[in-house]
Amino acid sequence: ISACLVGSEMCIRDREEGRTDTWLRGQMKQLSGKPRYITATDAYCTELVCGGSVEGIFTWYDNLHLSATRTKALVSYFRPSVRSARNAPRY
Repeated sequence: ISACLVGSEMCIRDREEGRTDTWLRGQMKQLSGKPRYITATDAYCTELVCGGSVEGIFTWYDNLHLSATRTKALVSYFRPSVRSARNAPRY
């Protein structure tokens, strides 16, 4: 993480490497019901790269997970889907 503080190239990922959209969407086709895919990639990636630190907030926890602080900063992306899922009929 300290490399992110000094703007190291180690902290920058190719946008496609940082996203797993295609794989996740393929997996979701196998699920029943109407699963939702929520992406907040635009909040921490440019057109080309995903930074390790954006606006002073670390982006990554590890290679696959956003940091807790980044996730908390993205509440507005997740709130509508969580509320909708909470109010959805149970089967």
